[in-house]
Amino acid sequence: MMRPFSPASRAAAYRRAARWWHPDAYPGGVDRFMAGVRALRGAARPEAQERRAGFADWEAQLAGLQWRAAESEMLPGRPVV
Repeated sequence: MMRPFSPASRAAAYRRAARWWHPDAYPGGVDRFMAGVRALRGAARPEAQERRAGFADWEAQLAGLQWRAAESEMLPGRPVV
């Protein structure tokens, strides 16, 4: 499992990649440059980091699974979707 990067190291990595893939320096790098911009924006949002880690709201997920299990026991002939 990867450790989360600090904001300073994330910004430094972004600057290095942005200089490398910037369209003025590398004309074919527009897609990679924009992918880096989107990744930095997504990484800067804590809720996005939690969602990617899989622990966004595990209590709500657990409650939903328990509800579905209970519903399938009450309706034995019908699959729960």
